[in-house]
Amino acid sequence: MNTKRITLAALTTAALALPSVTYSATFGDDFSTDTSADYVYTSTFGTDTATWDVSGGTLNLPKTGGVGQTANLFYDTATFAIGETVSVDISGPDDAYLTVSTTTFAPNVGANDGVRLNWESDGNFRARSYDDGSNTNTEFDSGFNVASGGSLTLYLTRETDNTFSAAYSAIGGAMIQLNTTGGTEKQIFTAGDTGNGDLFIGVETFGGGVRNFDNLAVVPEPASAALLLGLGGLALAFRRRR
Repeated sequence: MNTKRITLAALTTAALALPSVTYSATFGDDFSTDTSADYVYTSTFGTDTATWDVSGGTLNLPKTGGVGQTANLFYDTATFAIGETVSVDISGPDDAYLTVSTTTFAPNVGANDGVRLNWESDGNFRARSYDDGSNTNTEFDSGFNVASGGSLTLYLTRETDNTFSAAYSAIGGAMIQLNTTGGTEKQIFTAGDTGNGDLFIGVETFGGGVRNFDNLAVVPEPASAALLLGLGGLALAFRRRR
């Protein structure tokens, strides 16, 4: 019995000592109620006047402005921390973004830092990382092409202060890592000086049509969360055997 107590203590210590992972800070908006007051709308370069809303169980964001404009919506509280994954379900035309930024504005102008993950109009993906508003493009392999006009989930994982990885899936399906090789490995890319504070999370549209966003969420990084759950399961097993 003493051995079991020691083992449980060791498991608890190991769980608490996991590095660079935040388990307590989670966020979710399934848009089942009108949460539009919690979002900040802007337009890159300030010329898009799209009318957007939260209704029918989704956030509905049209793009109506000129060439080169994006319509941006950011949640008004910074909730994306190191060791967490942000995701959103998208339906409607592609050319839609999942974005994280040091302010409630897309990081492609001004002095903002962050990452924009784009499901492009041709069905391919592009991650753009930004340092003081200037971007370095990371193109993903064309083998990841997803047909235009469908639906999917986009993911961004914050690996360290300013490094990230990206993935996508069918809605409700398993994550598929995005990389430049077409393989299954996780590709890490670097943004600007995002520091170690939380980042704002948002979505964007580019090109004509209305995009529907659902289940915007921030969770612990999946692999780390699974490890924590595994440790908890072992602890329960020991308790049952006592």
